[in-house]
Order: sequence, then C-alpha cells, then structure tokens
Amino acid sequence: MQENNYLSYHESKKPPLELNKAYLFWAFLGIFGGHRFYLGKFISGLFQAICGVVTNVFIILCAGLIAIYNTKKTLPPDYENIAQVGLFGGLICVVVMGVWLLYDLYKLKFWVNLRNQNTDELNLIKPELKDIKKYFYINNILGFFLVGSLFIDPNFASNPSVAWLYLAVFVAWICCIVLSILNAARFTNSDNLVFNYIISQILSLVVIFVLSFGIVFDSQISLIFAILSGILYLGFVYLYYAELFDLSEQKIFKMAFWVLCLILIMQFITLLGKFENQTIELLTCLVYIINIVAWNKTKNLNQSQNVYMIRNLRKKFKKNF
Repeated sequence: MQENNYLSYHESKKPPLELNKAYLFWAFLGIFGGHRFYLGKFISGLFQAICGVVTNVFIILCAGLIAIYNTKKTLPPDYENIAQVGLFGGLICVVVMGVWLLYDLYKLKFWVNLRNQNTDELNLIKPELKDIKKYFYINNILGFFLVGSLFIDPNFASNPSVAWLYLAVFVAWICCIVLSILNAARFTNSDNLVFNYIISQILSLVVIFVLSFGIVFDSQISLIFAILSGILYLGFVYLYYAELFDLSEQKIFKMAFWVLCLILIMQFITLLGKFENQTIELLTCLVYIINIVAWNKTKNLNQSQNVYMIRNLRKKFKKNF
C-alpha cells in the first residue's frame, strides 16, 4: 500500500511529505502558519500568518506599555485605556493562537498521512449552502454592529468596559469572516475567492493608514500613494464580488461593489475636508445590509472556474460590469 502511494506521488512529481519536517515547521514557524504552508494548506496558512502577526503586535504593544510603566512608574492618562484594551486583546489573541496551534499539533500526523494518500481533506466533507449563508449572515450582522455602534458613539474607547466589548465583537467578527470565506471557498472549490478577499482587506488597511498619515502630516505624496493603493484595492474587491456574482447569479453583489467604490471616493474627499466621517460610516452599514440581502436571495452556488485573477481584471470588468 505504501509503495503504491509513493509511486502515485512519484508519477505526479509530488514527493511524499515527512512528518518530522512538519513538526519542525510547527515548532519554529507555527505561529506564522509554516506547517500549513508545508502541507499545502495555503489559504488557512495565510490566515494563520495574519493572526500570528496581529498577536505579535499586541504582545509588542503590551511590552512597550509595561516598559513605559516600569520607567515612569505610571502611564499618561491617554494610555491607560489603550493599555487595558491592549492587554485584553493580547490575551484573546494568545489564547486563540494557542488553541489553534495545539489543534494543529493534534491533527498534524493525520494531515501528513492524508496528503501522502494523494487525497484532499477539504473535498471529503463539504459544508451545505445553508451553513455558508449562516456564517455570512453573522459576519455581516457583526460588521454592521461594529460600524453602527461607532457611528452612535465615536468615543467608545473612553469607557474601558465598552472598549473591551467592542474588541471582543471585533475578534468574533474576524473569526466569522475566516469561517465564511473558507466555507464558501471549500463549497465552490475556489482558491481565488479567499486570496482576493485577504489582499483587498490588507490593501484597505494600507489605504486607511496612508490617509491618516496624510491628514496628520499634510502630505501630498501620501495622498498619491493612497490613491494608487485604493485603485489596487478596488481591483481585488471587484474580483471578489465578481466571483460571488458568478457563483450565485445575484446581481445585488454588484451594488455592494459600487457602494464600496463610493465609500473610497468619499474617504479621499474627507481628506480634503469636504465630508464628515459619519457619512462614510452610514454607507459602510449600507454595504453590510446589501450583503445580507444578497445572501438571503442566494438559492445555489455554482462551481468556481478559478479565473478571477488580477491579470484577467480588464476582461472580467467588461464581461460582468
């Protein structure tokens, strides 16, 4: 049996995986998803790497605040709430990553054997459409709550207990996003669906950071860089929503894309002092409502063609939009 497995891998030019190497990747690069990349789980490995970076940022933030406290024996008033939220967020991230890594350690031998049998775990058990829709409902409801509560009380961080609640909902929202996208990708056999969403979210954070930098330092160069990053962001968002439209045949996903375009344009106009941030928050809430309606109308999902890549952007834009 083992000879046949090796031959099947040899013929397909895929060498068998080694359990010892998988354990080494888990031990030294586990927090950055090294063992998952080794096993070929690139999508979940990318999520794990992002979570690992966020965990390390929280740890560095807490270490920095502790160093300030040890030096001055006190913290400036503005830093007290940041310290409390940072400690709470750091604790959540460490617990989540710890449980995730222990689960991976428990499943590592099974995954290696599974890959060496030339099978794919993701194709063994596929979620049902109703489960996918359920995750997306929760995802968009939590996102709506986060943006909506920020619209009602923009100074939520002034109350530590409210800030902790907000951070807990934010972590739950991120976890639900991961489950939503992974389940949809597994159901439709799509790699691009997850990749395009992750890249678009990273680029959105880049745009927000650069715009904030430009507002503080009144930098025109940052505005140009933010515009270029924003165009690239819309490209990946378009690919994500275009594939959802292709998979579900719901035209309302197109509306969500155009509202996001409007939000990004208004963010740039806000930099020039023409709009209030509350207008953007209301439009962001509208995107979540549109997504909820779109998933509610979805009757089925088609098999993905995996053609939604950045190099096909112009062709897809002409075809679908």
